Amino acid sequence: MGEDTADPAAPTAHPLRMSGRGAIYSFSFDLGPGLDLVKLANKLLKADMATVAGSPSRDGLRVGSRIRDTAHYQEHAARYQQWLEIFHTGKLQWWRLFRLEPKITLRILWIARVHLWQFFAYRATFGLAYRTSLLSSYERAKSREADSENQDHRRQVEEMVREASEKLVKSISSQHASGALRLRLQQQMYFPRYYLHNEPFIRLEMNRSYYTDGDHEHEPIEISLMIHRSGICIITFATPIAREFGVDQGYEYLQAGKRVLNAVEVSVPILGTRPRFMDENYYRWGMEIVEFDRLEWVSFKTPADGKNQITIETVFDLYLEAIQRAARRRMQTEWRCNTTLFQGSPLCGCEGATAKQAHAVEFAQLMVRSRSPMPVTDEGRAELLKNYLLNSEEELWLSTGHAIHTFWRLFPIGSAWAGAVLTG
Repeated sequence: MGEDTADPAAPTAHPLRMSGRGAIYSFSFDLGPGLDLVKLANKLLKADMATVAGSPSRDGLRVGSRIRDTAHYQEHAARYQQWLEIFHTGKLQWWRLFRLEPKITLRILWIARVHLWQFFAYRATFGLAYRTSLLSSYERAKSREADSENQDHRRQVEEMVREASEKLVKSISSQHASGALRLRLQQQMYFPRYYLHNEPFIRLEMNRSYYTDGDHEHEPIEISLMIHRSGICIITFATPIAREFGVDQGYEYLQAGKRVLNAVEVSVPILGTRPRFMDENYYRWGMEIVEFDRLEWVSFKTPADGKNQITIETVFDLYLEAIQRAARRRMQTEWRCNTTLFQGSPLCGCEGATAKQAHAVEFAQLMVRSRSPMPVTDEGRAELLKNYLLNSEEELWLSTGHAIHTFWRLFPIGSAWAGAVLTG
């Protein structure tokens, strides 16, 4: 073994500071052989625990009931918006109105049935001579419609419908599009011929959770679940991290049980029940119930006494219990967690990859997940910081149970990191 060339207790010229990008926690557990993965996936979708699912053996993607209902509401809002535009034009086209919104159109015709019968009776009696009378009546109606108050009301209604439609589109995109894109890419990557007759695995986008810590307020945790036909499951939690961090914070990011959250919001379908039916001890977490995204959510806060802190591991425990409840079986062995920390360019005065040499002691400390510096031989340090990528602008260091991925020339990107990382 080689000798130490760096004293772990000796401080470097300046503390290590890196750009924060994100952290991914992948928990693996075994639900045992004979697991019906299709049945489990369908149950998670129907119970509003997941939003979208797909597998390499099928071209299409399945969506959960909530996403499907949201899409129907958006389609209805878009049709109603178009209906309003036609209804307020100078020349009504009843056949177009009926095709867009038959119920509303029939309701209006029913309300105006007395006037319609008068019109048909007058037309049958006087023939085309009624056209002059009709035009004069139309002019009078048009002048009344031009009243500013009516115009303002019409614009307000149209704006409300437009905003509702846009919000629904945004909701569908945020919950469905990113997950569907990743699932679609994986379908194209993992599609050997023998998968045509076998369901190798199903991947689902689970309901997000939202967390609050010292750097983020109500930030989403992107959560996906892979169910393999062997019974092995991998649930992945993708989160942003602070825009800038040092060794101490990096140590916490690399361990799910050390990543402390001030508060977390979890959907009731994942919890399986509302808090009022839970054990009274849960109330020490300052629980609150909120409603958004057509679901109820329970907010948990880390206790003021600092005991039983909420961590990423806590959130995993809630999802593990939900999956076991849906599968009606318990995991066969202990779960394992593999963490990948994504960091960008150094913010401590170093230039790009020169930070690796200047802060080799700190990086090696992170790679052994030690809270304080510890002696590491030159050979050991070189092995811990070995780059497994060919691109010199990026490095990937691997160790048992965790990895660090570094973009030497990329700066902090806040919560926008997730799309690039999740689809990478």
